[in-house]
Amino acid sequence: MKKSTLHWEVGVCSWSLNNDLDQLMQLKRETGISTVHLHIRPELGRQMTTLADGLLHHGWRISAGMVTFDQEDYSTPATIRKTGGIVPDQYWPENQRKIQKALDILSDLRVPYLTFHFGVLDAENDLLCRKIKSLADCAESKGIALLMETGQENAEALCGFLQTLNHPALGINFDPANMILYDSGQPAEALKLLKKRIRHIHIKDALPPQQAGFWGSEVPWGDGRVNPEGFFRRLTEIRYTGALCIEREQGTNKYADIISAIKNIHSFLK
Repeated sequence: MKKSTLHWEVGVCSWSLNNDLDQLMQLKRETGISTVHLHIRPELGRQMTTLADGLLHHGWRISAGMVTFDQEDYSTPATIRKTGGIVPDQYWPENQRKIQKALDILSDLRVPYLTFHFGVLDAENDLLCRKIKSLADCAESKGIALLMETGQENAEALCGFLQTLNHPALGINFDPANMILYDSGQPAEALKLLKKRIRHIHIKDALPPQQAGFWGSEVPWGDGRVNPEGFFRRLTEIRYTGALCIEREQGTNKYADIISAIKNIHSFLK
């Protein structure tokens, strides 16, 4: 495997371990990683603050925050198209408040990015564009960028949407597995097109759908179609130097799968 001369912060998505500080600390002791993409849940109030303070106290760096929305239905690609992100107007007031509260938390923690699924992007949807611009303005005022997840759109459509909005506080959290799960293109090629907008990356692998209208399957890193060696080589080519946060949402032993992925990344960096 070709080695990288770049520095990548290797981290983990906190929700992969249920935002459990004890498990995160065990992972830190076993592997030495100290970067986390933190699931922000403003509704938990003091419990959320305690978790964030505990991570910082124990030497973690929070590379980004993430929020999810209660109305989202991931049963099929069709259901998430209808319910995903900030697109559904009936949930907008609640979701807007949630994002604004998350931005306040991240501002206090001095975290530079907030990620979430925006929903199906449509540059001709004036209301959606106004929603995104208002959120981006709010984020920019706090020194934070909003990062869209890759997946639902192919790289060309996502690039075009960002060019249309042309807001400095908008970027990309690149998840290679999502592109495979949605069958929306090859991750290595998408990296090349989207490189100027990528601020944060998930390490996750998947197999494509076996039938139209259904999901692909998330699998442990290295067991799917991402091709770790080719992916890391492309990251080296585009000179990416940010965080690589491992996300594992499925599987019977997420902890072991995360450790395996960490070892795979470190083997490339040696």
